[in-house]
Amino acid sequence: RNDALFFPSSTWAEGRNVLLAAAALVELDRGKRYRYYVFADGDALPTLPWPTTIRRWEACLRYWEPAIGLPLGETGPGQELRHLRLGAASNRVFDFDHHFMAVHGTAAPKLLPYNASLDATCWWVALKFVTMMTLA
Repeated sequence: RNDALFFPSSTWAEGRNVLLAAAALVELDRGKRYRYYVFADGDALPTLPWPTTIRRWEACLRYWEPAIGLPLGETGPGQELRHLRLGAASNRVFDFDHHFMAVHGTAAPKLLPYNASLDATCWWVALKFVTMMTLA
């Protein structure tokens, strides 16, 4: 695709940060901010077709307006994205996988970009730092 971003030899956090920067450029161009920044790893597997999953996901985000939106259940690599239904119970979680998530536009400046400075040691540090910031 001509509009795809390719950032070779990057870490997971660096790739997410490039996507965030690209979203900021689009926001400047259109003169309007996004309500949510949605990130999904390439191996995220919905139980329903992606168009249905995305529509349900957007409906849940509009309904609850969470700072961080996550599907319920296991969402690690290779796990199914499930329980995306309007009005489903909302929970506060203390630890979560960044495999498939949405960050509200008002929370993003406090949580993002990911700090990739320790990626050479352990790329999970960038994720855990954001996770811990959501608890503050």
